[in-house]
Amino acid sequence: SSTDLVVSVGYFDIDDDDTVLGRGEADGYDLTVGVRSKPLENFEYGAFIQYYDGSNVNSGYETSLEGRYHLSVPVSFGIKYRDSDLVQLWGVDVRYDF
Repeated sequence: SSTDLVVSVGYFDIDDDDTVLGRGEADGYDLTVGVRSKPLENFEYGAFIQYYDGSNVNSGYETSLEGRYHLSVPVSFGIKYRDSDLVQLWGVDVRYDF
């Protein structure tokens, strides 16, 4: 009862006028599958894998892990890690649920 299967399908459309990615325009889709669980009252975690593909974009996979501590009912702090062929990212955030 404290674990959820998460499935997401998305579409992206990038118009890279400044050639930040060096690809011009790109579009495609992504599919994400993962689990999110809250085994303790104040702690939540998630693990996900994403596949993406499209025009002018090499297909690839991205994995992500996240952990979240719920300070109170609406406020939580999180840490995230994402790894793909292009980048590795660490992030922290504060979330307010309303």
